Amino acid sequence: MSYMQACCTYYHQGADLSEDLEPFLKSIAEEVTTMRNDTKRLDKEMENRHTIVNSRDSALPSCKAEEGGLQRRNT
Repeated sequence: MSYMQACCTYYHQGADLSEDLEPFLKSIAEEVTTMRNDTKRLDKEMENRHTIVNSRDSALPSCKAEEGGLQRRNT
């Protein structure tokens, strides 16, 4: 009988703990949702910036450098 009471107490305390954690878990879920939305927004913003930079790069005249990165002297 004492074993049954111990089990009942154990599960009752777990249920109480679960109820106490509910507001915290809800706030964490809201923060995660907010961060996920911010990340999506920033990702789209960066994608647009890359598109703008790439379009500007194609509009600029290209500079031709020798392969290897070092220039030879003609002397």
